[in-house]
This record gives sequence, C-alpha cells and structure tokens, in this order.
Amino acid sequence: MELRFEADGSSCGFDVDYGVNVDRRKQGKLIRTAEYYLIKNKYPDETSWQIDVIGVELDTEARKANLRHLKNAISVG
Repeated sequence: MELRFEADGSSCGFDVDYGVNVDRRKQGKLIRTAEYYLIKNKYPDETSWQIDVIGVELDTEARKANLRHLKNAISVG
C-alpha cells in the first residue's frame, strides 16, 4: 500500500491518470510481493490474482474528493 499527499494544490482538477504512477519498476515490486505472499501462505500455483489501483484526489478548497478505481491494474492468471 502506498499513500501520497500533495499539499501544493498541483493535483487539483480531477484529471490525473493514477495508473501513470505505477511504472514498470513499481509493477515488478508489486508482482514480487504478491508472489511472495501466495507462496508464504501456500496458495496453489494456479491461483489467479489481481492488484487494483485506487486514486484519491482531494480538493481542500471545495472540500471534495475524487476516487478512481483502476481494476486489474496488474493481474496474473
């Protein structure tokens, strides 16, 4: 899990593509972490899994939040 907060207001406007922040390096780390979890907890090798990305953008002036859910941002199986 990763949490980011930008207080400078540069992220206001609700048009951010949250998937852009999940680059190849981060995808690799997430995949290795998921595989480690599955092995450690003795899940079968053929177990399907996915990682979703949730973006929360806060507009503190308008006191509103925008949620974006990218389903299957990373998936195997």
